[in-house]
This record gives sequence, structure tokens and C-alpha cells, in this order.
Amino acid sequence: MFGTNGDNLLSSLPETLNISDITGFSSYLKAYTGSRDLDDNDLTAYKIPLSNLNVIPGKNFKIEGNLDVSDELTKASLTDNNVQPSDIKLLALASAKDFTITGDLTLKNENEVEDHGLALVAGDDFYLRSEYSPSNSEDYTDPDHINLTYEGSNLAIGSVDSMYLVNVNIKTGGNLAIGTLDTLEIVGKGKDVSGNDKRSSISAGTGGNTPNPDLVLLYANELITLNKVDFVGGMIREIHLDAPKMQLRNLAIPSDTLVKGYAGGSANNSYNWASKELNSNNQPYLQFERANLKFSGDASNIGDVILENVTHGNIDGVLTEDHFNKTAYTGS
Repeated sequence: MFGTNGDNLLSSLPETLNISDITGFSSYLKAYTGSRDLDDNDLTAYKIPLSNLNVIPGKNFKIEGNLDVSDELTKASLTDNNVQPSDIKLLALASAKDFTITGDLTLKNENEVEDHGLALVAGDDFYLRSEYSPSNSEDYTDPDHINLTYEGSNLAIGSVDSMYLVNVNIKTGGNLAIGTLDTLEIVGKGKDVSGNDKRSSISAGTGGNTPNPDLVLLYANELITLNKVDFVGGMIREIHLDAPKMQLRNLAIPSDTLVKGYAGGSANNSYNWASKELNSNNQPYLQFERANLKFSGDASNIGDVILENVTHGNIDGVLTEDHFNKTAYTGS
């Protein structure tokens, strides 16, 4: 139930778990992921009381249509629109096994303020349409698009096993986080009626009460693959990619959006890469840490990051090694 590192997690837990807010779980993160942790990050802004977390559990979820979560994620009483950790409410729809979105799904919420988060969580697999298996191959080779929309603010999708999201349009009012303890693949496959390639899309920051441009956060314990994915609409300030290996193909990064990648390369055997083109704050538009950046082929080794036919709105042409400065990663 807890994935390949479940035994590590269970053995690391004390007999009595005395935790008052969600940051109390951070010290057990590395035992669960097998490698990743939060290092010495300041977690002050994330000290959300456990009493603010509501879970709707089930063995398996199969869902489509409209679901209103307004009553569970109501607006906080804020002073000067200043959201504190104690104001934030979290709601998780959590399946012990599989979570399947069988058709278009709109999650409704009258509250568009970034004082809450909604999570769709699978203790095993997260699927679109049907289980990932040879008998359902049509759902993973050239299916019609599925639209997943959250009308509130922040949305998270998580699974223990691999996640294969094919021909999907994901839209949320605030930040978007998608993570798995295995492999994450978001792709477009097949042709539309005009003969054009089908593409998936991600829209974040589309809500009516978003104080700042928002983030897209993608995490995988093994590999991230993005192919024919459009980042559209809303206000995406940054795209964060965190996985030991990455394959990024046929992407058009919007103007003014920063890309920050964290790969798994080892000291003295990988590099930190930064685009030569900078924004008005002297920040590189693209950065990849602990990476061996390549522009074709597959990510076969830890630290490999493939950028193939990737463009950025502020940089001329398809990205090549000439667009980057690199320095050796030394482990510091």
C-alpha cells in the first residue's frame, strides 16, 4: 500500500507520532521517497495545523462530471488579504488503492482565494479513463481528451505508482502540483480530425483572486517525461521539475516563465546549467541542477535531462547547448 519504500517509512516511525502540523512529517520524507528530502528548507510558511486537514477516504475512486467542494474549503477570515498557515484548509480525496478519472471532471469551488488546497491522492495508481493495461491500450494510444478543471485555487495530484496522463487538459485557479513515487508521464498522442498532433495542456493561475502568478510543480521519484504538452492560459510564474531523470520533448515554454529543474546527477559527474538569456531580475529563464543536459536520445542514466525540440518565448530558436552556461556540480 505504501509503495516500494513503505517498509522504510513504517520502520522509521515512532510508536507514538506526536505531530501538530503537516511539517512534522518532513523528517520522514526521505525514508518514503528513498532519496528526496527537504534538506534545510525553511518550512515556516507550511506549518498548517493537522486540524485544518480533512480527508474523504475510499478504497477505489472512479469519478467524472461535477463535484462541488465549496462547503469543505470555505474562505478564511483574512486581515489585509494576508494568508497565514493557520488560515489554510486542506481537503484530500484519498483512495487506498486506485483513483480513476473516467471522463471530464470539474471540481467546483466558490472560493478562489489561495487559502486552501485540494488533493486527489492514490495509494496505488492514478488513472485517466481506465487502468493502464494492454486490454485498455486505446485509452493510452489515441484517446479523446479529458478535461480536469479545479475552479478554486491550489490543486495537487499524487500517486504511489507510475502516472501516465495522455491527452489531458488540466486547469486550476492557483498552483498545480503533480507527483508520484515512480514515473510521471504527461503526453499528447495521436492525431485530431485535421491531422494535427494531439497535445496535452496545463493551465495554472487562472483563478479570479490570485495575488501572484503561480507555480507548476512536477515531481517523480524515477523519471519525468513531458512530450507535446502546452503550458497555456492563466499566469504561470515558474515550472519546477524534480526527478533523477527527465525527458522533455516538443514543448513551448511561455514568455516570462522560469523553468527550474532538479536532476539526480552526482558530484563531479554532472553540471549546473543556466540559460545565457536572463529576465529583468537577472534570473536565467531556464536552470537545471545536477544534470547532464542532452538534446536528443533517452534519459538512460541518473542525471540525464533531455531537451528535444524545446523552445522558450524569450529565447530565439530551438534550445541547444549553445543557449546555456554550465558549471561542474561539486556537491555543495
